[in-house]
Amino acid sequence: MKVLKVLEGGLLEIKNIPESLKASQEEVGGLIDIIEINDKIDLVVNDEFLLNGSEPTLFLNNNLIVCGDCFFMNQNGDLTEEQINYLFRKMRRLKNGILVWIGNV
Repeated sequence: MKVLKVLEGGLLEIKNIPESLKASQEEVGGLIDIIEINDKIDLVVNDEFLLNGSEPTLFLNNNLIVCGDCFFMNQNGDLTEEQINYLFRKMRRLKNGILVWIGNV
């Protein structure tokens, strides 16, 4: 499935990963948790990102700080180009490399 991966340092990467729990866990470096962004897009994060020493990656507007690698996925398969463009428009990179979500989640 086509996803938009967020790497430490605020880097974004469009990539294809297998549609499996194991592949999702490998992408985030551990057990996963899912944060609903809207009715079509989810953010997959490491379930223990606050405990495992990962650096902050993304600030969401609901006062949640995501640490470590994470990725955005379509709830029904590949992210579309429209969804990828939407995600790029919604994030801004700070000088320290952390991404900030602009607007409501």
